[in-house]
Amino acid sequence: VGFRELGVFSVIGVAGALLATLLLLPDLSPHARPLRPISAPLAQRLAAGLVRLQRRRALLLLLPLAVIALGAFALPRLRWNDDLSRLSQPDPKLQQEEARVRERISGFDGGRFVIVLADDPEAALARNDAVHARLAALTAQGVLAGTRSLHDLLWSQDLQRRNLAALRTSPELALRLDAAFSGAGFRPGTFAPFEQAIAAPPAPLTLAELRASALGPLAATLVLDLGGRTALITHLRGVRDAGAIRAALADLPDVHLFEQRDFANQIAAQFRDRTLLQIVLGSVCVLGVLMLRYRAWRRALAAFLPSLLTAILVLSAFALAGVETHLLHAVSLLIVMGMGVDYGIFVVDGAENPAELGATLVSCLLCCLTTILGFGALALSSHPALRAIGLTTGLGIALSLLLAPATLLILRAGPENAPGA
Repeated sequence: VGFRELGVFSVIGVAGALLATLLLLPDLSPHARPLRPISAPLAQRLAAGLVRLQRRRALLLLLPLAVIALGAFALPRLRWNDDLSRLSQPDPKLQQEEARVRERISGFDGGRFVIVLADDPEAALARNDAVHARLAALTAQGVLAGTRSLHDLLWSQDLQRRNLAALRTSPELALRLDAAFSGAGFRPGTFAPFEQAIAAPPAPLTLAELRASALGPLAATLVLDLGGRTALITHLRGVRDAGAIRAALADLPDVHLFEQRDFANQIAAQFRDRTLLQIVLGSVCVLGVLMLRYRAWRRALAAFLPSLLTAILVLSAFALAGVETHLLHAVSLLIVMGMGVDYGIFVVDGAENPAELGATLVSCLLCCLTTILGFGALALSSHPALRAIGLTTGLGIALSLLLAPATLLILRAGPENAPGA
């Protein structure tokens, strides 16, 4: 939802900026405005630099090949880390305080529990009995410190009947029980109802009866109704080996060890894959729009190629530097590619009038610097998420500007079309 809102806000913001530029900027800007004293020499140097580069056009043709070769070498080494904990840097004192409060309120881990699913309550209770038996064995082994389960309140009807049959195998049980407790100070005959219950037992207790009783509120936190299916929750305390718990429950159908952190990380991985797919699909759409605009594949490719090469270079740089990338790197790369296409369009359109190409390059340089100061400054942040955004956008925007004129020179039809010719 957050990324969708980001997209909606961006579309509205860009559209609003476009309307303001078209409707307000022409009236606010003079119709004939010479270059500033500082900009004029810089524009001449940039234009002259392009002329010199044009004479080495054969060498420039190696640029995209070199970038693609670098990507083929480096991108397989790129490491994606979808651990959302890397996006934040909590205060250690606050973490200690949270742990202390949780320990006083409840010793159970709120982000880790076992869930049992079944089509009816009785099947769920039967599976919950098996889960409890295996978790009890793990508790005895020290794998976890304890559990809180519906099994403490209710067993399956089959287990209730088997326990009743086991009690009935000892006819003298009630007498021996009464004698033992009488010897401990209890009033004789106190357990007479127990003897009567064994002789004429009631029907097994059901989950519906338990939930309707005074113990219902206690069971409510352990039972979920999921659209016709029943889910039973077992809370865990002091987990020392989640892998051992998962292995012990692996052969039980519809029994899962839920870990909130892993679940959130899986969602982040899906968002990351979807973002990369959106980058590919968006790039295809952008290239299509450029083809409709220029009606010439050379010019369209010259405008688009900077963003593509920039994406390869940025990810390759992260891979070679050993930077673990995550979701925000992918989202930031989407922003970089959008701006990279802008620079390519400005240079391609400016090349139609070689006399103004230098001024166009100065404008692109100014836009690049202001963007880097805005986004790229985040690379200095101590917050991991902001630092990832700043590092990706800062490096990407700088590369986009450098590659925009180079790709134009690579794809020009010939020396006669060189800037200033």
